[in-house]
Amino acid sequence: MNSRLKLIFSSTVFIVLVINEYLFDSYLPVSVVLPLTLLAYIFCGLDVVLDAVKMLIKQKRMTEQLLMTIATFAAFILKDFPEALAIMVFYKIGAKFEDFAKARSHSNIMHLASIRPQIARVVIDGEEKDIKPRDVKIGDTIKVLKGEIVPVDGVLQSDCCALDTRSLTGESKTLVVNKSDNVLSGSVNMSDVIYIKVTKLYKNSSLTKLINLIEDSAINKSKSEDLIRRFCTYYTPFVVITAILLCLVPVFLEGAVFSDWIERALVFLVVSCPCALVLSVPLTFFAGIGALSKIGVLVKGSVHIETISRLKAIAFDKTGTLSTGEFKLSDVITSLDKNYLFSIIFALEKNSTHPISKSLLQAAKSYPIEQLDVCDFKEISGFGLTAFIDKKEIYFGSYEFVKKICNCVNTHTDDGYTRLYLVIDKELSATLLLEDCIKDDAKALVSYLDSNNIKSTIISGDLKGCVQLASKKTGIKDYYYQTTPDKKVEVFKKIKEQNHIVAFCGDGLNDAPVINLSDVSFVMGKKGSALSVESADIIVMNDSLESVRKCFVISKRIYKTAVFNIAFVIFIKFMVLFLGAFGFANIYSAIFADVGVLILAVLNAMRALTFR
Repeated sequence: MNSRLKLIFSSTVFIVLVINEYLFDSYLPVSVVLPLTLLAYIFCGLDVVLDAVKMLIKQKRMTEQLLMTIATFAAFILKDFPEALAIMVFYKIGAKFEDFAKARSHSNIMHLASIRPQIARVVIDGEEKDIKPRDVKIGDTIKVLKGEIVPVDGVLQSDCCALDTRSLTGESKTLVVNKSDNVLSGSVNMSDVIYIKVTKLYKNSSLTKLINLIEDSAINKSKSEDLIRRFCTYYTPFVVITAILLCLVPVFLEGAVFSDWIERALVFLVVSCPCALVLSVPLTFFAGIGALSKIGVLVKGSVHIETISRLKAIAFDKTGTLSTGEFKLSDVITSLDKNYLFSIIFALEKNSTHPISKSLLQAAKSYPIEQLDVCDFKEISGFGLTAFIDKKEIYFGSYEFVKKICNCVNTHTDDGYTRLYLVIDKELSATLLLEDCIKDDAKALVSYLDSNNIKSTIISGDLKGCVQLASKKTGIKDYYYQTTPDKKVEVFKKIKEQNHIVAFCGDGLNDAPVINLSDVSFVMGKKGSALSVESADIIVMNDSLESVRKCFVISKRIYKTAVFNIAFVIFIKFMVLFLGAFGFANIYSAIFADVGVLILAVLNAMRALTFR
């Protein structure tokens, strides 16, 4: 007989006993009632009793299960058979209800596991072979059909494709990927057949790592959970001793009836059971982790949710965190016709592999481009480009690249903009100002932090001008620039000394030491380095600062829900204990104060699944 049928049988027996006891005034004889009750009790509560004894013997700990066991044994001694069975039946119903809620939250967190690909189509010498993703090797070429999930990380070999990355980032918009761009496992191919060259083994691919992170997220318990479990370790012996003293009151109080005081001790035992706290508080945090995963935020442990709710300060890296890490053309200073200028830029940059080229080509699209003949094109990595266009000698690049060619170029100014200089026949013809764009949602996040008295600071390895510009655009007053990894650690330690509980938000390899030092750390999962992602406590899969803001909002709601559950449970229990001490609360009041409150607390905890 499975656990569900056993619970149904025990519940049915309980109902029969209640009808027999209170409607028919004990119509059934004890010789029938006792065996029936014992059978139902064994079906329903044997595992609870065994767990209580096991914990008492092996770990010398008195748990909430021991309280339930003692309470039911006391009811049997008093021949209150319905009460004895009611305690275990309602306890099990509450546990089943909690298991259902936990399973529901678990399914929300583990939705990534359901998209784990089962096969990979490997192309070998023109022939296609289906193998398990874990058997794919680095360097293999895999084929992904339309609508299929990318099984392992790789580089796109096809010209371009559209990917649905909702499961990874929480965003509904389609991601367009071009040839030679990275493709993450877990993405769904929305285009025709594509080919991908594998760059990571299955065990190291994005989807596998994310699933492992989520599976481990409940291991790192929050301090609230640990506090409750430690509380039970001391609380249970106190309750047991107090209940025994209540039973002994008639020895010292003349006229007191043993049965009345045993009944009060029984009520005290049931009401005192802390299972509502032990079950509902961890569930609140677990459900909250599920809610956060829906917006593309992966939390490695519920302890970090509690830490966020008590945060006093946060430090940000700049490039790739507050900014996009991609340059945008801000201004052009030139004496040339802009159509001709951008025709030259387009002719040069279409042959370049530098990241800035993409931004310049995007800007050039706003102008009617004239096709120019390019000769002797050369790219000097990290400096600039040179070529002959219309028999004119062209240099285009940084100050260090053109200063020896053209004396008209002024000394480089550190004002936060990156300058590119166009020199034609040794004459300065144009200066282009580019900036690392601040993310659109950066200012809203900083404003939210300020309104919640959380101090923000920028710690960046970038030049002073760039950091000052970022400070101005985000509204962050405190900033540090040109910081090496060890200098970042020194600065962060000073911030911790002043504010105690401090977070860090970054993405780069040089952020890893500070990430490990922080009380809670955020990392941009899309562009963040592998080491930073491994070290961080919270991974923002879509690199959105709006998701970071939502993480703060949701974490505070989760923590408040857990605190409310604690306060609510304790209030009800103390109220019933007070009434029970004067004989106004019976065993059913005690059951409500225990199991009824448990169900209400679990229902409240489940609300965390809907937090947005």
